[in-house]
Amino acid sequence: MAKYRGLQIERDGDTLTIRAKNSIRWLGALFVGAGLGFMFAAANPHADQISHTWISLLCGMYSVGCGVFLLVPQAYTTMFDSRSPRLSIARVSVVAHLKWNATVSRRSRA
Repeated sequence: MAKYRGLQIERDGDTLTIRAKNSIRWLGALFVGAGLGFMFAAANPHADQISHTWISLLCGMYSVGCGVFLLVPQAYTTMFDSRSPRLSIARVSVVAHLKWNATVSRRSRA
C-alpha cells in the first residue's frame, strides 16, 4: 500500500485499487467568497444599468454553487482487475459514506 497526500494505492492479488480524496477545499472557499462578492455587487443600489445587476447575480449564484460543490468532501475509488475487461469507478461523498458506516456500526452492536 502506498499513500501520498489524498491518494492511496493498494494491490490485492490481481486487483489494483486507487482511492483519492479531494484536497482543494480551499478553492471551494475562494469560489464561495467570490460569489458572495458578486451577489453584494448585484445588491448595489447605485448600479447604472439593470443588466449589470442580473449578470452579477447570476455569476454570484453560479460561483457559490461551484464553491459548495468543491467544499463537500468526496472520495473516488477506482478498481482495476486484470482478469476483467471492465473498469469499476465509484464516486462517494465522504459525508454520506461516514453516515452509512455509523448506521452499519449501530446495527452490528444491537
